[in-house]
Amino acid sequence: MADRLLELEILTVSGNEDRVLVEGAAGAPVSRTARFTIDRLDRRHLDWVAALPQIARIDGLVCFHGTPANNTVYLLTRPQDGRLVARPAAVVAQLLGEIREPLILCGHDHTPSVVRLGEKRTIVNPGSVGCPAYADRTPEAHVVETGSPHARYAVVAWDDDGPRVELIPVSYDADAAADEAAQSGFPDWTQWVRTGRVGAR
Repeated sequence: MADRLLELEILTVSGNEDRVLVEGAAGAPVSRTARFTIDRLDRRHLDWVAALPQIARIDGLVCFHGTPANNTVYLLTRPQDGRLVARPAAVVAQLLGEIREPLILCGHDHTPSVVRLGEKRTIVNPGSVGCPAYADRTPEAHVVETGSPHARYAVVAWDDDGPRVELIPVSYDADAAADEAAQSGFPDWTQWVRTGRVGAR
C-alpha cells in the first residue's frame, strides 16, 4: 500500500499516526501497533511520510487531518461520556481559525460526515479506509464506531449551488483483513476491522 501511495503522487497531508511513525523510526517510544508498522516500512516510505505537509491547499479547498492547528484534535466531534458527539457549529468555526476556503477536508475521528457552516463553507470527513472503529484514551477515554467494516471515501462535485458530497462505503474482504490482524497478534484490531465496533453487540 505504501508503494501505491508513492506511485499515485496525490495530494496528501500528515496525520497524527504519520507523526508517530516518524518519531518511532527516530527512536521515540511508540505503541506496539506503530512499531509493527514501522518495521514493515522502507526508509523511502518513512521519508515520504516525514515530508507530508500539515495543511494543503488547492483550487478553493483546504485539507488537514484534525484541525488546522493540531492533528490530534477532532474538528467536528468531541468525546463525551465515552463516545463522540457533534461539536456546535460555532466551536467548529472557532477551531478553523483563519481557514476561509469553501471546501474543507478533514479526518482524524474516522467518522464519515458533512457539515455546512452557513452557505459559504462545507466540511467533509470521508471516514477511514481501514480502521472503522477504535478506542482512545485522549483527551479522555472514548470509543469511535462506524458500525460496519466498510472502507470509506467521499466524492465531491461542484455545481451552481456549491459542493455536492457523496459519502461512499466500500465492501471488501474485511474478514480476511481481520484474520490477518488476529494472526499478527492484534485482537483489538481484529474486532474493529471485522465489525466496525469496539465491543461485541
